[in-house]
Amino acid sequence: IVVADEWHGKGVARPLLKALMAAGRKHHRLKALVGEALSDNVRMLGLARALDFTIDTAPQDARLVRLQRKL
Repeated sequence: IVVADEWHGKGVARPLLKALMAAGRKHHRLKALVGEALSDNVRMLGLARALDFTIDTAPQDARLVRLQRKL
């Protein structure tokens, strides 16, 4: 999920990510969502934790973390 700067902090990412998760389960039979975020993106990491994503260091770049959640 990428949210334009002017929309940061307005509660846009959570419903978008939840809708993506629901659509992945229902229509596309996805087993997991995997993404990356900057390790200092506190808001995204908080959202990921709130939605039960695991957070691990991304192997290719120490500035990134890998976010993963089984659906």
